[in-house]
Amino acid sequence: MPGLQSRYERILVPWQEYKFDTSLLDPFQELVIRGHSTRGYRYENIISYDKAKLLVEEGAAGIVHSKLIHNFFNRNSLKKFILERDSYTCHYCGFYGDTIDHKVPKSKGGASTPANCVCACIECNRTKADIRYEEYLHN
Repeated sequence: MPGLQSRYERILVPWQEYKFDTSLLDPFQELVIRGHSTRGYRYENIISYDKAKLLVEEGAAGIVHSKLIHNFFNRNSLKKFILERDSYTCHYCGFYGDTIDHKVPKSKGGASTPANCVCACIECNRTKADIRYEEYLHN
């Protein structure tokens, strides 16, 4: 019969409303980030205000309240998201890509966020190495 659910079905509704206005973060308190590891375990860490602000601004986390943010991605889910978003097409040469590249390298302060990552083929990723995005495009 329509409308009946089996005992194993659950209707999932979003229980959490996230905010993305970084002015809501409290810069004078310890900020906590929560998320799930690649193995599915929950984690909770203390992070700096600047790091929390960057993650929220670049779309990798949402604000729960002034002292807590939730990380939306782990390493595997971020890679899958980037590759699917970019249709497995290398951002630099246009051929098939199966790696992600950081526009601002992690070694130069870049974060693993959707706004800072693009799909790249292995050859372009190796060639770019730790050069900034703008510098690599102008070479």
